Amino acid sequence: MSLNQKYVYMVFSCTSTKIGAMIRFVTNNKYNHVSIALEDDLKKMYSFTRYRANAPFLAGFSEESPLRYLDDNTDVKICRIPVSLEKYSEVLDYIDNLSRNSKRYIYNYFSAFLFPAGVKIRIPDAYTCLEFGIHILSRHGLVEGICERKFYKIVDLEKLLEPFVAYEGNIANIAVSSGWGNDIYPDRMTSKLRICTGSAMQVGRLFYRLVRV
Repeated sequence: MSLNQKYVYMVFSCTSTKIGAMIRFVTNNKYNHVSIALEDDLKKMYSFTRYRANAPFLAGFSEESPLRYLDDNTDVKICRIPVSLEKYSEVLDYIDNLSRNSKRYIYNYFSAFLFPAGVKIRIPDAYTCLEFGIHILSRHGLVEGICERKFYKIVDLEKLLEPFVAYEGNIANIAVSSGWGNDIYPDRMTSKLRICTGSAMQVGRLFYRLVRV
């Protein structure tokens, strides 16, 4: 392998959550979640998803530990996309910037709710997990022909990345856990009021950004 050859990994997951099951039912597709990884052991993945297990509507940019999926024997499809060292550094710097400013980046509920109708709602600094994956690929020009302005289903992205499939099966066979790291997923919120008010505030932020576009 060339010293200038690096890889970006697109991870498709079949998650065990009720929302994940609902998405698979609506889309009739095996996978319902998309993450980005920069190393083949998947110690750190990045996506737009819920922050904590018991607060599904409090969501945004998150660093995911594979522990989210290892206990549930999650099936995944890993696409290994070859990139230059320069492109890899670009993606790494961009992910670092998102991590430093993570409170700014929230989940795009509007696109998620309208997804079955084939409608994409563009809101600044807000994405679904699929939109985030498309955003990374398009922004950095990692895969030819992928355009962020188009509407994609997860199965559409799978087809586009078919030449890059490196693994499909149980995540336990490929992921290496180094603890939860920066992932707060297991930290349960004990106040239902905080969960409800926090979720409402995120929807309000989306409305505010939408009307300002």
